[in-house]
Amino acid sequence: MPPWTRSWCWRAAGEATKTIKLGTGVALIQQRDVIQTAKLVASIDQASHGRFRFGIGGGWNQDEMEDHGTVYATRFKRVRESIEAMKEIWTKERAEYHGEFVKFDIR
Repeated sequence: MPPWTRSWCWRAAGEATKTIKLGTGVALIQQRDVIQTAKLVASIDQASHGRFRFGIGGGWNQDEMEDHGTVYATRFKRVRESIEAMKEIWTKERAEYHGEFVKFDIR
C-alpha cells in the first residue's frame, strides 16, 4: 500500500471514530522529507483530535539506509534533527531550521 493511501486511511478513521487511537509502526524519519512528514502527521493528528501516535526510530539495516541516501553512522543525528525540525513546523508561525542535515525556511 503506498504511504499516501495509509495516511488517508488514518485520517478517515480519525474523523469517523471518537475514541480509537491511531498510530504508525516505526517510521524511519531520517529517510523522509521533514516538511511533508510534519504536515502529514499534523493533519492526521488534527483529524483524530489528538489521538494519533507517531512511532519513530533510527533503523538497523545499513544497506537499506545507504540505498536511501542515509549514512548509517549519522542516522541518529539525522533523527534528532528531523524531530527538532518538525517541532519547529508544528509550533511556529514561520518555521526555520538550520542543522547539519536538515535545513529550511518556511515563510
